[in-house]
This record gives sequence, C-alpha cells and structure tokens, in this order.
Amino acid sequence: MTHDSGHSFRHAAGHFASGVTVVTTRASDGAYGITVSSFASLSLNPLLVTVSIKRSSPLLGYVRSAEAFAVSVLASDQQQVAEYFATGGRTPQPDGFATVPTTTRETGAPIIDGCLSWFDCTVEDLLPGGDHEILVGRVAAAGGRTGEPLVYWAGGYRALTAGGSQSDRLA
Repeated sequence: MTHDSGHSFRHAAGHFASGVTVVTTRASDGAYGITVSSFASLSLNPLLVTVSIKRSSPLLGYVRSAEAFAVSVLASDQQQVAEYFATGGRTPQPDGFATVPTTTRETGAPIIDGCLSWFDCTVEDLLPGGDHEILVGRVAAAGGRTGEPLVYWAGGYRALTAGGSQSDRLA
C-alpha cells in the first residue's frame, strides 16, 4: 500500500452506503448510546447480529457490565437522533435520554422510539477487530415498521427516493 493507504481506505470505505443505527445499553450508571454504521445481521440459527465498536468507546465497558444492548435502525427523519448520539463527551443518563424517547423490551436496553427496526440483544461474544471490537449479540427480540431508512454515504446523511435512487444530501 502507498503512504496514503489510511486516506485511500477511508475514502473507499466511505463510498459504501450504510444504514445508520444507534447502539444503546443500560448499565448501573444509566443509559448510554452511540451512533454506529457498522452493523450487520450474522446468523438466523441462532439469531445473531454484529456491531463494530471503537476500542476507545465508553460503550464497550457499559455493554460488558450490562451484558445486553439494543440496536435501533434509524428512519429517514431521525438525522437529529444520529447526530445527538454521535456527539462525544456524553455521560450515562440515569433517567434515560432527555431529548430522545425510548422504550425497552426483553433486556432493558433502550430502543429509540420511531426507529425503522430494532434488535434487543444479550452479549454473545466480543471479538478483536484491530482498533475495534466486534460485538456479537444474540437477539432476544426484534421488530420494526415500514418506512425509509436513514443512510450514510460519502460523508453525509442521505435518504432514498421512491424510485430507490439517492436524493440530495440532507441538511
């Protein structure tokens, strides 16, 4: 690879469109969550999902403590939710997220109200992944609704149009 391999890699990876999720948990300190784009379904038998989390993220410690987490797949009208959870320096919230309503299902991890779909999980495994850890969750419950997803591509949030093509960058 060339001397700019990190830049080239980030540019190439940034041109893979992904859905936008918020991964949340509730530990003894309160509720905590972050915006994540590296989410995937892993297995149907058993029901497993994966999320890649930067090793330096406080979320990992909270998830280890709680042994549970939820993944909320954001809808096209939830860009502000994504931006809130992408903001660094936040601390666990004892009473939940003041500006983002949530509900709980099986594990007690917060699920974002109005999200397109959700996965409520117990921790199945944590695997090394370079500067990230791969969080493997066993799905205890899942659900969703119809609608359009919030998409992240080439450094910005996007929405799908009715014809399935990309619309202009959202605000």
